[in-house]
Amino acid sequence: MLLATAPLTLGWTPARDATGAALAWPAEAWPLALAEASPVWQWAAAQWTQAGPAAFRLQPPAAPAPDGVVTWGRITDAAEWDALVGDPALVAFTLWTREDDRLVDADVLTNEARFELVEPPAPRRYALRAVLAHELGHALGLGHSCGEAEGPACDALDVDDARLTALMAPRLAPGAGPSAPEADDVAGLAGVSRWTGAPRRPALGAPRPAGERVILPVAGWAPGDAARGWWAAAWHPVEVEGGALSVPREAAAAVWTAAGQGAVALAPLTPVEDAGGGPADAGADAAATGEAIEGSGCATAPVGPAAPWMWSVPGALALVRRRRRR
Repeated sequence: MLLATAPLTLGWTPARDATGAALAWPAEAWPLALAEASPVWQWAAAQWTQAGPAAFRLQPPAAPAPDGVVTWGRITDAAEWDALVGDPALVAFTLWTREDDRLVDADVLTNEARFELVEPPAPRRYALRAVLAHELGHALGLGHSCGEAEGPACDALDVDDARLTALMAPRLAPGAGPSAPEADDVAGLAGVSRWTGAPRRPALGAPRPAGERVILPVAGWAPGDAARGWWAAAWHPVEVEGGALSVPREAAAAVWTAAGQGAVALAPLTPVEDAGGGPADAGADAAATGEAIEGSGCATAPVGPAAPWMWSVPGALALVRRRRRR
């Protein structure tokens, strides 16, 4: 017996500046450059590349990172956060730089001076992987799935509404939290992405113990792709032989195609202590160049009918910098 179901209502929105004008990366920016950082950062990026038409090309870390490279800065000093962002109640912030209606840079900042963001997820703690996956959605050019000026208020939606369960919904509860794109997120990514490549998505299989190491099968591999293992707080190149790669037990692993699709295995057998992201240079760049900063945010607050102790930041958790013409 077939049952009629209501059509899926999508609520995704593009990134917008303070005037409400839509912002998007130009076609030539794709695949977006992603500063190579710790495994959970790459894992969050890979959730997007596995789900939709997005791609990231990995860039070696640099201080300061050049424009056009999506970076992650972990702010552990409260005074520094206040100087960069201005609102101590925000958990995270994505800083966009634009030229007219084009995005030209994005930097993710996490407020670890006041919030405990943990990996792996733990009860009553904010999951770092969920925060980063959400923020990378903003870096790709997405706004929120509800609570924006052109859409419904989040607290007016049913608890199972796709706009409220989307990764880009402006809320996060302590615990695991959503960390992979849902239907609304994938539709939004298709709407903002100008990448025209053909995705070839790699995959890492279940690890097999081999003494002090583990073996991970690799699918979708081709010459020219990158394979890396994370141990001793750094990434190391590894070989793919016979359709598999080998890393130490305490390691994580990542494979990225030359076109920018990735797969990441977080701590196959032993949890890896996350060592963090790249340099937090976004605010310093803005101060040094005199770029105008505008944006909005809000503090920890309940959102939705069944979402206690959630944080919510309308306006895509983002400041928008307008590059001044010279």
